[in-house]
Amino acid sequence: MEDHRLWLEIIGTPMLAVRLDIELAAVYKPVYGASGLSADLWSMEKAEIANYRYFHDQGKIPYGQFMALCCYSVAKFVKRLIVVYLIRRP
Repeated sequence: MEDHRLWLEIIGTPMLAVRLDIELAAVYKPVYGASGLSADLWSMEKAEIANYRYFHDQGKIPYGQFMALCCYSVAKFVKRLIVVYLIRRP
């Protein structure tokens, strides 16, 4: 999740950041749950929340925003669990 933290650092600066809504890579496996880091959904979730905690501890985001991000992250985690369960279902 170092990439995630890097992107958070970049968009947290006062400089302009632009989000491109185009695909820059091709993926030939499920986005998460198949193999690699994304197969360990719980570790990925813990790392994402740890990134938000890092920015809160650094004073870059207030507690309310930290909690909102954690809730959003957990909601995404639950969605991932459901999707992976439906894919792996016999």
